[in-house]
Amino acid sequence: MEPEMISSKCKVIRSQPVILSAILCTVLMAGAAIASKAVAVGGSPVPDSIYKVSEVTNKKQADHIVDQFRVQLNRLASVGTIDSCSNIIEYSEEASEGKDESFGAICTISSHNNRPLVVMMCNDNFVGKFTLGGSESHTREGISRFIQKNCRPGG
Repeated sequence: MEPEMISSKCKVIRSQPVILSAILCTVLMAGAAIASKAVAVGGSPVPDSIYKVSEVTNKKQADHIVDQFRVQLNRLASVGTIDSCSNIIEYSEEASEGKDESFGAICTISSHNNRPLVVMMCNDNFVGKFTLGGSESHTREGISRFIQKNCRPGG
């Protein structure tokens, strides 16, 4: 992600509560720095055609994914708590050595000043990538693009 894009996204995020805005902006910039190094070192990303996108409909699996989001959010800082998540998506790659997967969703976070904030979250537990950011599209395709850009399995 280009510096001017990060800067403009941080300006949009700054309309949120100050502490949460700073954390979201920091996460966005750190994610962009890591992504740019990954492309420089690893070359071209794996083609999308080998990835599978599906909705998580199993309640037990959905609850586990949201619990993992909570753990990751708590590691960032105590900015608030996840109230709920919807449109939970699994973005996975089938490979000969097994399955690698990432998950994403639209989540509502209550900050300490009780102002709800709706964000996209994604997580690839295998590699340790967790990202949250603005929710430009609440559709399956929008969440899939967010996962692909920020938490692609194995990348």
